[in-house]
Order: sequence, then structure tokens, then C-alpha cells
Amino acid sequence: MKNIIFILLLTLAAGTTQAQAPGEHIEALKISYITRALELTPKEAQNFWPLYNEYQDKLEALKKERRAATIEKWKKDRDLNDEEIEEALNQYLAYNRKELELQEEYIEKFKKVLPVRKVAKLIVAEERFKLVLLQELKKRRQMDRRPGR
Repeated sequence: MKNIIFILLLTLAAGTTQAQAPGEHIEALKISYITRALELTPKEAQNFWPLYNEYQDKLEALKKERRAATIEKWKKDRDLNDEEIEEALNQYLAYNRKELELQEEYIEKFKKVLPVRKVAKLIVAEERFKLVLLQELKKRRQMDRRPGR
């Protein structure tokens, strides 16, 4: 695991010089990280990645909807009355339920193309990848704050 994290960080550091959009670079790192963590065979990868990409697209669309319907409204409309706030809270919870339903749906789909152990590893790998990215971001911010920069 330490080797994977080291390779990830090294690749992330080297990637800052590439003419690649940050989101694309992070996505490529995520694919590499998950592939290694799950130890996907070529056949598993062939079946898994299109399904995973579909899941990620639906999840991102749902998150954008939730932000637009709730969080962005809260930021813009500071003069909401209690009824409007209650409605926004209910919408927020409804979107969280939809996200959970989407996760449940795709876990079942993933179990059709991967062994259940690898599906569980996927959840762990996604969380670990987020932590690695956050740690790297924190280090970069600390370096940017150093005197002389």
C-alpha cells in the first residue's frame, strides 16, 4: 500500500508540469489507484470501468442537482423564510436518499462483474484515494505558505 501511495504522490507531483487539466489528471490517478487496489484482471477491468464511469457520471449529475437545488440557494438567498428553509432541507435529504439509492443500485451491478470482496475493496479504495488527495493538497498549501514563496 505504501508503494501505491508513493507512486500516486510521485505521479501527482510530476503531473503538475503536464498540459493536462487538473480534473483529468486526478481522474487518471484515481483510475490507476483503484485498478491497483482492486487488483483487476484485464477481463474484470473491461467489464468494470464502463459501469464505474456510468455510476460516476450519474453520481456527479445528482450532486450538481443537489448543489443547485439546496446549497447554492442557501448561499444566494439569505432572506429565506422558515418555510423555504424547511423545503430546502427536505430537498437536501431527498437528494441524499437518491444518492444512497444510486450507490445501492451500482453495488449490486458491480457484484455482477466483480467478486464481492473486490466490491468492498472499491469502497475502501475510493475513501483512501480521497484521503491521499486531501493530504497532498494540505502539503501543497503548507509549501505555498512558506516564507520566500
